[in-house]
Amino acid sequence: MINQFEHKLDSDLAHFEQDLKMSGDYEAPPGIPPNSEVAVKLTIDSQDKTLILAQVRLFRSEINSYEIIDVDDQQKYTLPDSQVFELGQADILKKIAKGDHIYALYPDTTIFYPATFHGDEDHDGNIPLRSIPLKYVVRAPQFM
Repeated sequence: MINQFEHKLDSDLAHFEQDLKMSGDYEAPPGIPPNSEVAVKLTIDSQDKTLILAQVRLFRSEINSYEIIDVDDQQKYTLPDSQVFELGQADILKKIAKGDHIYALYPDTTIFYPATFHGDEDHDGNIPLRSIPLKYVVRAPQFM
């Protein structure tokens, strides 16, 4: 019974949101939307450069922080927005140039590794066999 009520409420909210968008009265909520995948830095230690893959549960605008879940072990964290990095931003990804410092999700893991973007070829001019979807690439944060 509760699941039916939740489903009906979700459906009604989706329709209401669509109506607001169509009327021009819709303002997107602040922060990264719930259920979005993000790269997060779990510590404030400047020596620790580790970023992990996580999912946003919610954004608390009153304190500029996110509740996130580690996608690997499902552990929950509350982190300031300065430690949460949105993935898959097409406009930012288009601006990555050779020599830029990035973080990319290591294949078959939930850990991001630091790299320097070299385009489609390695130092010897060979095309490396790395298949990393662009949605799992993020510019290296300023403090990294």
